[in-house]
Amino acid sequence: MKIDKRERYPVEEPLLFQPEPDLLSSSNRGEEEPLCGNYWACVFNLTKGVLGAGMMALPRAVSLLGFWLGVGLLWLVASMTWISISRGIVHPVLKLLGWDTVQSRIPDYSGLVRSYMGNAVRLFNILFIANALGFSVMFLDITADVLLGTDAIPGVLPDLLATLQAPSYLCSLLLNRHLFLALYTLLVVAPVCLRRDMASLGSLNVAGLIALAAFGLSLAWLSVAVIMQGTAHPLPAWPDLAAFATGGSSAVGQVLSLMTVLPVVLTASGCHLNILPLAGMMKPFNRKSMDSVVAVALALTTFFYILMAIASYTVFGEAIEEDILKNINPATLQDIVGPVHARLISYTVRIAYVISLLGSTGLNNFPLREAILDVFYGNSWYKEAAREKNFALNTGGILLTVYLLAAAVPSIWQVIGFVGSVTATNVSFIFPAIIMYLYGTSTFVGKTKTLYQSCAIFILFVGAGIMANGVIPPLLQALMMTD
Repeated sequence: MKIDKRERYPVEEPLLFQPEPDLLSSSNRGEEEPLCGNYWACVFNLTKGVLGAGMMALPRAVSLLGFWLGVGLLWLVASMTWISISRGIVHPVLKLLGWDTVQSRIPDYSGLVRSYMGNAVRLFNILFIANALGFSVMFLDITADVLLGTDAIPGVLPDLLATLQAPSYLCSLLLNRHLFLALYTLLVVAPVCLRRDMASLGSLNVAGLIALAAFGLSLAWLSVAVIMQGTAHPLPAWPDLAAFATGGSSAVGQVLSLMTVLPVVLTASGCHLNILPLAGMMKPFNRKSMDSVVAVALALTTFFYILMAIASYTVFGEAIEEDILKNINPATLQDIVGPVHARLISYTVRIAYVISLLGSTGLNNFPLREAILDVFYGNSWYKEAAREKNFALNTGGILLTVYLLAAAVPSIWQVIGFVGSVTATNVSFIFPAIIMYLYGTSTFVGKTKTLYQSCAIFILFVGAGIMANGVIPPLLQALMMTD
């Protein structure tokens, strides 16, 4: 039986039944599509969206995996992310729009899932909201740790207050964690999250990238210093098998240690939440522009990760911590660059990280609002009116929830990590892979169709593996503790 190339996957969105252009013609492969006029603004926004809180764990992960395996995995993940975004989100959305983005409104992620997977959008919305809220809580909690300090990481604010010789009552007031979280959320985070379009965050995201560049230059400065002193540590070429024995000398212990390292690398390029809000700010939005923006942003972040990993290991060697901020403190750096420069580098890195997290929080808020609207209004016409009418209420509810969850840490920290490992993989791997499979099946025939299906199944299995990794080790550790 001959398969019609234009056969549709039956869904409820009427846009799916519009005539589709010939995907094999040159006019629809992207050669004649213009790049969007705000191309670099889109690149900077997405690059900032990729560079989140997880980057501080990458140097340790890459050092354990070795240069070739660690770098190879980073590039593999970047390539896999590009494929899942391009063929699992961007092209399926354009198909929904009838390949016309001038007169049609770009759907949100929930609308895309509803169109291809029907009622599965209900599960998706739960996972999506849990994932986005988890990230927001993480960003706020890490900001508090960096500014207030922990047992392992000196804080910026206590040192600043001591330098200014602030009164003790003011110190105790400002260093109260719950009060700090409330003031920071109200005075800093809220103005950022109340922006109504992603383009308005352009200046903040550029500032975040400049701050991260300062972070990179600080690591480069330290690398040059240790090289000049003759104390540099070359990054191992291959995995450090002995280091994996920290989980126990048995094979099970080494596997558990490896399972804590691989997800750090495999989830390093996730930015799926930001794609459709970013598409809304593109002028115009088309395949060529979005595919190029995603490719450039992923390439820039991967280069940054690699340079960060090499520089960190060059300076700290096997002493590198799971959180690189633990290494970058005045006490550790003063033997390398002296006490004055050690404080300068340490606090430059911390402030840069806080600025970066603030930009990530703002970007994260756009898709989170849309997912909440979809839960209440679904695909109804009133969703558009509610977007404007309930904007402040929706944003305020999100900020209040994030504050309350952040204030409850560390009692729920492990829960957030557990839920995040499940929800993030569904949003970034499993759902895009399923959409990519359905899109390829309903759009192409022959080898192209098989290629789409094969790539989708591979990404699906990777996502399922990462999700299992987030569930199995805690269960095994709990079982081992009960024995």
